[in-house]
Amino acid sequence: DTRIGATPVFVMVTAYSRDELLERLGNLPVAGVLVKPVTPSTLLDSILNTFGQQALARPRKKELLAEVHDARQALQGAYLLLVEDNQVNQEMTVEILARAGIRVDVASNGAEALSMVAKTAYDGVLMDCQMPVMDGFEATRRIRAQAHFAQLPILAMTANAFGEDRQRCLDAGMNDHIAKPVDPQNLYSVLIKWLPTPSVFCL
Repeated sequence: DTRIGATPVFVMVTAYSRDELLERLGNLPVAGVLVKPVTPSTLLDSILNTFGQQALARPRKKELLAEVHDARQALQGAYLLLVEDNQVNQEMTVEILARAGIRVDVASNGAEALSMVAKTAYDGVLMDCQMPVMDGFEATRRIRAQAHFAQLPILAMTANAFGEDRQRCLDAGMNDHIAKPVDPQNLYSVLIKWLPTPSVFCL
């Protein structure tokens, strides 16, 4: 339709086979496929995936370049563990952190995170809250139960931004809260607040 200036983003919803729908779509571009019954979790993941892909494809703006420059001065050489089960969220967050010269390891659930923090000296942990196998709340409680991790910065990453959700993160032992979808400027500012000074980072 030539009257539409920009094609909107489409997510197809079906109660039938996802593969069958993709076959019927052929070359018609859609951003994602959501299978019924739809749950709040699958709906949120679909939205984050859709707009996450768009964010990765956007060219860098002057404002972002300035933010990256300032963050690189403050954070370059930091070593973080990202605990996140959604692949698109993983890719987005790793890309944002890499721009600031931050090294990142990725765990897909809390159980993996426990194993990895036991083996590696991280400067901080970015912890998703809702994950399979072991969620971020339980993983954080188990990390905090070990005295030598008392000062390790653990920062919640969650789409739930209500006051009670933030308080639940703090009660579990997390230091702060970063809302999804991740805003680079906010992420950098929270990291600068909680991570050690650049002089202690080991490259």
